[in-house]
Amino acid sequence: MPDYVEALERELVEAASKRTFARLETVYLGGGTPSLLPAPLITRLLAFIRETFELAPDAEVTSRPTPAAQTPSGLGAWLDGGVNR
Repeated sequence: MPDYVEALERELVEAASKRTFARLETVYLGGGTPSLLPAPLITRLLAFIRETFELAPDAEVTSRPTPAAQTPSGLGAWLDGGVNR
């Protein structure tokens, strides 16, 4: 899974270098797969997004997790990372 997160980070950096992004009003991590990430990788990915892009102070940060895959530490990592929906 660390390789997956590294690949996502590389893709985000490439997108940011090739395009001009307005301040992000929404970040959506869904489809169930992101919820399988261990808490440290969730924290890392959300921090990377915030470091790479400008997020609006009231940005909607959404995760669509797979309920059966959730753990207390994983949910805490999502919340600590700024997921608000």
